[in-house]
Amino acid sequence: MNTIASIKRRTRPGWIAALLALPLSGQAQSWLGQPALNPLEKGSFYAKFGVSRFDPSSSSGPLTFEEDTRVPILGTVLPAGPVAGSGIAVAPDEIATITLGYLLTSHLSIETALGLPTLKFDNVGRGSLEDAPLVRIRIPRLTNVQVGPLDGKLADVTAAPLNAKLIYHFRPDRRVRPYLGAGATYTITYNERLVDPSLWTRRSDPGTAPDLEVSDEWGSILQAGVDIDLTDKWFLGIDVMRVDVDFDNRITNVVTDGGVAGELRGSDANVNVEVDPYIYTLSLGRVF
Repeated sequence: MNTIASIKRRTRPGWIAALLALPLSGQAQSWLGQPALNPLEKGSFYAKFGVSRFDPSSSSGPLTFEEDTRVPILGTVLPAGPVAGSGIAVAPDEIATITLGYLLTSHLSIETALGLPTLKFDNVGRGSLEDAPLVRIRIPRLTNVQVGPLDGKLADVTAAPLNAKLIYHFRPDRRVRPYLGAGATYTITYNERLVDPSLWTRRSDPGTAPDLEVSDEWGSILQAGVDIDLTDKWFLGIDVMRVDVDFDNRITNVVTDGGVAGELRGSDANVNVEVDPYIYTLSLGRVF
């Protein structure tokens, strides 16, 4: 009996909330169906000014070295091939965005979105990269080589995404207008910069410092959202985008050092990162 009573007590607030919502549901349906304050029309332009949350569901392949890394007096200290359990993640970010659109018909528009400022990808080592050093050799007065663990931010990468989407507006003549969209994006990366101090061992030649290159890539976009009229010109926009995009990262001279034991030659490494972010945006829009 006590169990039954407890269940009743836990479920009662839910039933009460549902009963209270019933009278409001008719009002909500009436409001949702009200005519638009400014119906979408063929040939119109619109702009949205918003803030977006960049939330990557990133995954990656292992960090893979192209050739053996050798110390002259010791031989191979880091063999070519993948580092077991290694990977790179991409951190979330918040950005300001501007969306520009043109209505081909009252239902169909083309859109492009610009990020201001451009995205910053914070690549963070994970797996075996954050647990133990890749290489650790200490020979007093001869050489000192250490790489890892890479447990912090590995690099900053600035990315400028260029995109185009086709948007279908389901209710262009209503105050609340849901829509779906799809399109493509091309992301240009620049200002790649390695920042993890573990990658910066003592070097006899500054020209052998490690360097990062990130590929420019195509990706696909799926989008869903809703626009809600506030006045005859302004509206509130809420949407979510799913972007499918991968990047190839190449790090040169990962391991280099100089000592009286001889010059240690650096090895280059590659890692593929699937960023695949969800981008959540809240915006204020205007029809022109």
